[in-house]
Amino acid sequence: MAHKERHTAPKKKGGAVKILLAVVLLLVLAAGAAGVFAYNEINGNGKPGTEVTVSIPQGSGVAAIAQELKDAGVNVVEVTSEQKDAFIDAASSVYDLFIEKYGGSQELIDLAMKYNDDF
Repeated sequence: MAHKERHTAPKKKGGAVKILLAVVLLLVLAAGAAGVFAYNEINGNGKPGTEVTVSIPQGSGVAAIAQELKDAGVNVVEVTSEQKDAFIDAASSVYDLFIEKYGGSQELIDLAMKYNDDF
């Protein structure tokens, strides 16, 4: 009886480890990019512009203040209606929790509505 040798390809070892290392590397790179983005958003990534003085009339709402700043040449970030809606929804949820915990008064409700209209 002749002895038959089996010729099989050697099993590759470490395939799962290589995939895991690649995933970890991608996560580290993503975290680093997010860190750089956050740092630039907080500290700015450029030199300050020309200093301007803006007078805001007492009682001005958010929209009026934004317009005054824009008219003075201050870089004002435009907010989309979707962003406004998301902010109002979040603020409304916080307000509901506040009322649930501490109770509410008509004066507090009127004040909240005034700022909601200004926004």
